Amino acid sequence: MSDKRELRTKRWDILSKGLGVLLLVTATLKLTAAWRGHSTFLLPDPRQLMGLALTELTIGIWLTVGVYGSCAWLAAIGFFAGALLASSWMTLYGVTSCPCFGKAELPPALTLTIDFVVVGSLLYVRPIPRVCSARQIVVSGMLLFFSFMPLGISYVLGSVSPIRALASLRGDHLHLEPLVLSLGKQQASVWRWENITIANNGSQRFSIIGGTSDSGGVNFGGLPADVPGNGEVQIRVGIRFPSGRACFVRRYFLFTDDPVQPFLVGYARGCSG
Repeated sequence: MSDKRELRTKRWDILSKGLGVLLLVTATLKLTAAWRGHSTFLLPDPRQLMGLALTELTIGIWLTVGVYGSCAWLAAIGFFAGALLASSWMTLYGVTSCPCFGKAELPPALTLTIDFVVVGSLLYVRPIPRVCSARQIVVSGMLLFFSFMPLGISYVLGSVSPIRALASLRGDHLHLEPLVLSLGKQQASVWRWENITIANNGSQRFSIIGGTSDSGGVNFGGLPADVPGNGEVQIRVGIRFPSGRACFVRRYFLFTDDPVQPFLVGYARGCSG
């Protein structure tokens, strides 16, 4: 009996540390992407990506350290079950990339397979004892609460313009708002035009020379345009919805004459069909 118990303990120790390292890696990639203003279909606000990264960071450290194994198992199974549902939804609706590894764009079908294997492994391998005590639940809840307190404060204090706040922290001269154009659902092959604002955070005048996209289907109106110091300018962006029934995230680039910040990156998301 003790041999079986020791084997189960060893299996859980290996699985928990392996998943912990995986979550620490993905959290680092997400935090890097959020700092650079990266956006995805499911998480258009960089703070949402940062919140997901904080979740992974907390659970990753928890699993790696190995304390309160039963509570850590519950947190892990809950997190990866949610990830499995998200990957299933993205696969079903034709979303082309998953934010699971930050800026590394992986197809949701691949992340769905990974999540399925992880959930199956967690259901097969469980720590001993299997009961999470009331004291452990309270301590674990406090850990999660304090982990997310900085994120909550950022939502309260920076809710007016989080993109501007992030640009100021990075020292960017220019930034565009909204960072993500949420276009909703349209018929296939239809063009949708929206206004975006390019703001200048400094006193020097800069020019927006032109623009392009990573996959076509994007046009611009009002270029070239000058952005006065401490001012802003609006231009129009046209997005062509893809043929067929699919959800998409399209990235576009605006080129500037700023030698420090030669281009701006924006995103558009929507579904056609």
